[in-house]
Amino acid sequence: MNIYENPNILEENREKRRAYFIPFHSMESAAAHEKQNSRFFKLLNGEWDFSYFGRCRDVPDGIYGEQTESFSWDRIKVPCSWQFAGYDVPQYLNISYPFPVDPPYVPIDNPAGIYTREFILTDDWIARDTFIVFEGVSSCLELYI
Repeated sequence: MNIYENPNILEENREKRRAYFIPFHSMESAAAHEKQNSRFFKLLNGEWDFSYFGRCRDVPDGIYGEQTESFSWDRIKVPCSWQFAGYDVPQYLNISYPFPVDPPYVPIDNPAGIYTREFILTDDWIARDTFIVFEGVSSCLELYI
């Protein structure tokens, strides 16, 4: 059984859910209601490397490690839905599902998108607790840092 088909595993190595707030370094910056102006916020939107696979099982071993650099990538704007960037087709219909429904099993032809991005955290970021937040993920997400 794949991890994403196991109904007993909804999350793994994740912080407890809580209200989502952005800390600010001063009252003035907080009053402006512009999270990107906080010293404690780093926006990761923009161009990311991306690779699309028609099936999860087609993702090559080692794509998450040192072999990542030798892999061929496209570029995709984040945030977005890969279906609207030309990969796969949107799956929402107002009629029956376009794929077999057999919980908890997922069809073999279940697509996967791999995103990668380099960014640098300065020493002041590393010295404090730092969290990464994904606001638009649906289905299954695995994060490798």
